[in-house]
Amino acid sequence: MPNGDAPVNLIHLDDCVAILQRIVEQGKWGKVYHASADGHPLRRDFYHAAALALGLAPPEFDVMQETALS
Repeated sequence: MPNGDAPVNLIHLDDCVAILQRIVEQGKWGKVYHASADGHPLRRDFYHAAALALGLAPPEFDVMQETALS
């Protein structure tokens, strides 16, 4: 998999439901909302842990090579 060092944006289900409830309660339709957790783990860390939690083999990420600007 590519981009193992890229961050993952996550949000807990309970937080998402609470946000949706407030939108409905306050009638805040026709707007765009962005919500995520404060921390953003690296893809390689998150998917490795998720795979192990599910009893699956962890994915392998491509090694990113630095490129020289000429």
